[in-house]
Amino acid sequence: MDIMLSAMMMNPLYDMPEASLELLVSDLAALVHLLAVTVAFGTVIFTDYSTLKRVRHPIDGDWLDSLERAHTVISAGMIMLWVSGIVLVGMRTGFQADNFSAKLIGKLIIVSMLAGTAMAIKFLVFPILVRARGRALFALSLPEKRQLATCGGLSVAGWSLALLFGGSTILKTAGPSTVAFITLTAYASALLACHSVATLTHQKSYSRQIDVSGVAAE
Repeated sequence: MDIMLSAMMMNPLYDMPEASLELLVSDLAALVHLLAVTVAFGTVIFTDYSTLKRVRHPIDGDWLDSLERAHTVISAGMIMLWVSGIVLVGMRTGFQADNFSAKLIGKLIIVSMLAGTAMAIKFLVFPILVRARGRALFALSLPEKRQLATCGGLSVAGWSLALLFGGSTILKTAGPSTVAFITLTAYASALLACHSVATLTHQKSYSRQIDVSGVAAE
């Protein structure tokens, strides 16, 4: 018994004030929150970059497996983001809507969008890629490219905003109009960029098919 009491007294958390313990839990939750965003965002950027590098190469099993692993990492980051976020919201607001800032509401919308995007990638994008096995991304139809572009744009914008909102202290006091402007601008810019790439690659692919057909006809 004495040994157990001695061990408890040696524990640095034993005599820690309740306020300090809450602060420690809050800091740990914030660290997990930021780590989840960083890992997931890095995985998204790496996956998008590797995808652009191989648009002309046939889709094979190895690449599909790497996408599955990346999606697993991103989904794990999403779960960590939600769990740590709920802890932080509970500790900082008591789940009272009156205590919700514009930044917090924006973050809730963003992570909800990210969850929806992850489901869309799983149930819309992956089936397209599986059906296209053996063909290059360059050769996909325009509607298929647009679906990939939409999910890619939503993913990049969402994780970029999650990183921005999670690390910014200036936005803590930002009003609804500022938060809405930043959010809409990020999503619109990412979607425009991704759809522009999809359209340009499709036009180049179509032009190349015409050139090949013309040469064959001659």
